[in-house]
Amino acid sequence: SVIGWACTNSVSTLITYPTNVTFVSNSTANSTGSQTSGNLSANRTYTLTCTNSVGTTDTDTKTVTVVAAPTATISASPNPINSSTPSDITWVCGNSTTGVVKYGATTFASGTSGGPLTTGNLTANRTYNLTCTNAAGTTATDSVTVTIAGAPTATLTPTPSLINYNTPSVIGWACTNSVSTLITYP
Repeated sequence: SVIGWACTNSVSTLITYPTNVTFVSNSTANSTGSQTSGNLSANRTYTLTCTNSVGTTDTDTKTVTVVAAPTATISASPNPINSSTPSDITWVCGNSTTGVVKYGATTFASGTSGGPLTTGNLTANRTYNLTCTNAAGTTATDSVTVTIAGAPTATLTPTPSLINYNTPSVIGWACTNSVSTLITYP
């Protein structure tokens, strides 16, 4: 953070922070300026004291507040889905003041947490992007893509398919877009 100050009608300027650590000290009349605070890991309160030629002082106190980094988590369930079916979107923004869920340029929802909200029936893959923003304007993002599973296809091929009594046939099969295969007979 940049700490700026102005002392008018003064002969000295003193800026301190807790435990009387001197941040700026000078004896320049009508002092103005700014200086970086350096990296802060905790809140810090600065006190400016301006003193005139007869010893009268005026003070101003300001606090630089350190906010935690935002976090973003978004999920879809179920995922993947069959074509023309919905999924539910759930999200959480940590250490945030705002959250927005979008797909493309379209705003799907807003708030620092929410869901499950239904996507409606989808016929193509769709990516949902979450942006969370903390009080300092820092953002965190996460995304989830709801994937349309391909329709499974099953092909069973006995070779030969016409056999004499008490002779074998070779059973061939192919499954596509599947996660399991089961072959049964009566």
